[in-house]
Amino acid sequence: LPHHGLGFGALRYLGTDQQRTALAGLPTPQISFNYLGRFDTEDGADAPHTAMTLDGTDVPGTERSHLLDVVGRVEDGELVLDLAYSDLILDRRTVQGLAEGLVEVLTDLVGFCLREDTGGATPSDFPLTHLDQTDIDHLVTPTTQDLLPLTPMQQGMLFHSLLDQGTSYLEQITLHLDGIEDP
Repeated sequence: LPHHGLGFGALRYLGTDQQRTALAGLPTPQISFNYLGRFDTEDGADAPHTAMTLDGTDVPGTERSHLLDVVGRVEDGELVLDLAYSDLILDRRTVQGLAEGLVEVLTDLVGFCLREDTGGATPSDFPLTHLDQTDIDHLVTPTTQDLLPLTPMQQGMLFHSLLDQGTSYLEQITLHLDGIEDP
């Protein structure tokens, strides 16, 4: 989603009449996914394992906004997903099958990502830059930790060095040493 979907709510409820009308006409999602983030500070944890909790009951008498709610978090180095649903609409075995399939797919995905012949950086790994995959493939090495955009001073230096093909920026330091007989 553009900007990770950040603007949808603002446009849906605060946008122009045309934007609000267009977004109001979209179908209501039946599945809600909410990732809460990390709930641990453990460094150097191994590849996350997946735990799944099924909760067919909600607060009695409350109306569910979604057919299925998936809430995820990382806790003690493990990815934990809670699935909440109405047992009046969905059968527990159906949700159990979905959960087992989800664990299987996530396990396969982690296994794939940990293989020696896969991986590499993508543009989402360097959110402060506006580089495409071709640029990333050209610039990034196995020891690259981050890519940052040029500062305004660096942009000026790059501009002048490309324009002049010479030494527009030259720093020279003179050092006078006293009392040293054999420099």
